[in-house]
Amino acid sequence: MAGIKYKKNRGKYRGSRTNGWGRQAQHRGSGSNAGHGWTGGLKHMWTWVVRYGTWFGRHGFHRPLQVVKKVNAIDIKTIETRLADFEKAGAATMKGSQHEIDLGALGYNKLLSTGRVNGKYSITVEMASAKAIEKISAAGGSVTVTASSDGDDQ
Repeated sequence: MAGIKYKKNRGKYRGSRTNGWGRQAQHRGSGSNAGHGWTGGLKHMWTWVVRYGTWFGRHGFHRPLQVVKKVNAIDIKTIETRLADFEKAGAATMKGSQHEIDLGALGYNKLLSTGRVNGKYSITVEMASAKAIEKISAAGGSVTVTASSDGDDQ
């Protein structure tokens, strides 16, 4: 069978005691693998553990739930498409030529700018992006922000 190269893990050498692995003890455990499992994790594999082992110590930071503020955002496009539903819920009313919408009554606390403004809106919300305020104002409406936070919110 000259010319055919078998994989080393073939292991079916008939009539051989060592199956091509030299001494009898070789290839019995995971000798070429530095041991089974975490064998040597505190000895000869310690440099590997230091480099790749991320299971030691604490990682990251857990913010307390009292500090974490849940942001429930809505964009202009959604307001445009669901305006009739908001009026049925009583959170939107028509005053003159513009719609007055209280997003807090609907459970939203942030206004985002995705979408086009097709009407005049007077929106009351806890937070709003600067671009959303700009779009609503450019269409002749207004945004009343009840609380301010860091970032691009106003």
